[in-house]
Amino acid sequence: MFIENEQEAKEIFARTRLIFACEAEVIERDSAAWEERMQQFSEKFGELMGVLKELKDFHLFRLTPRSGSYVRGFAQAYAIEGEELDQVRHLRTQ
Repeated sequence: MFIENEQEAKEIFARTRLIFACEAEVIERDSAAWEERMQQFSEKFGELMGVLKELKDFHLFRLTPRSGSYVRGFAQAYAIEGEELDQVRHLRTQ
């Protein structure tokens, strides 16, 4: 989820935001995917990842977005849908 900072918003109740409903899957420590992601994180974030990956309460999750919503302001809300999340539909009140 991304949401506009309260201090920068013209109207706090209409802050710009993007929300996705996701399927979450644990990436197991003994998997190739774990090693691959840890290598990528290490390249980006450095030595800290060596410490984090040894902590037993550090877990990796794969998030797969299934649907979402985007709000630009009052009366500017949209549903994000479809197999490729490429369908955008304006949400209108009835």
